[in-house]
Amino acid sequence: MAKFSNSVLAEKFSQGATKGEGSNMFIKGDTIYSYGEHFPIAKRLNVDQAFSTSVKYVLNSEGYSPTTGKHKSQVSCCLQSYIELPNCNLDESYLRDYVVKLFQEIEEVRTKQNALKTKGKKFQQYEHKIAEMTQRANEVKNFTIALYGSQAVQFIRES
Repeated sequence: MAKFSNSVLAEKFSQGATKGEGSNMFIKGDTIYSYGEHFPIAKRLNVDQAFSTSVKYVLNSEGYSPTTGKHKSQVSCCLQSYIELPNCNLDESYLRDYVVKLFQEIEEVRTKQNALKTKGKKFQQYEHKIAEMTQRANEVKNFTIALYGSQAVQFIRES
């Protein structure tokens, strides 16, 4: 198999390639990896998943090393319509737990905010963080609902 530059490999992945090799980066099936199968950079959704979610790729939100960070950047520049998830994990129970965890983290920040004696700069910083975290949690929740349907809706509403 011919080796490509990492930027060319990232472009080939975005165009649907299922095999390819770069410098410490490779494509295997619907996933592009950095250094080995222990670190997926991005995963291509199948046609049904992409249709139901309006998302074509899942990008790994986890960090690893400076070189892997560069790999992630090269890949993300080539992708359209992606969501970031830890380790590109699309397992339904994992996504449900992740959404619950995100909303719990929002409540922890709200608790810290409510403990403040004044509504100064720190209060505003918490307010901004809560807004960002809520947007992220809703993005993952909506993605999960689109991917798994009414069962995910029921679980998330009960949480």
